[in-house]
Amino acid sequence: MPHRPIPQLTAAQIRRFWNKADRVAPSVCWNWHGTTKDGRGYHRPVVSLGPAANRFYYGASRVSYYIHTGVDPAEKEVCHSCDNPLCVNPHHLWLGTQADNVADAVAKGRHKPGRFGHGEASPSSKLTEVAVRAIRKARGRQRDIARMFGVSQANVSAITTLKTWAHVT
Repeated sequence: MPHRPIPQLTAAQIRRFWNKADRVAPSVCWNWHGTTKDGRGYHRPVVSLGPAANRFYYGASRVSYYIHTGVDPAEKEVCHSCDNPLCVNPHHLWLGTQADNVADAVAKGRHKPGRFGHGEASPSSKLTEVAVRAIRKARGRQRDIARMFGVSQANVSAITTLKTWAHVT
């Protein structure tokens, strides 16, 4: 879903925005104390802008970045160098793609491939690494291979094209 452009903000809206943040020093996180539930029920720091009948919710970090730089993040992600989702300190924010944000998380050791692990470590896994290697070596129709291993043809396709189980060589 594309991001809605941030509207031009008035001085009063900017003041109200900053009144909801702990602005301390540039090196410290400025935690957001405003709304943390958007119009769709997701818990994240948000700002509601517009009249009550036509109100839209914007990520607080996106609005902070916009106020500080004058640049609407548009389709980019506003990433946190501090890794604190409540932080709206513009000195801690940078623009990137979702891939940039994931790479940053991996580099910092924060990325967990799955909620409960990945590969064999996942409790929902039907396969072992040995089985994945066997699937990749198997010849024949994917439907037949899938039946042999008790998985779907789509699963076999994802394994052979390295869309899943890419960590297994």
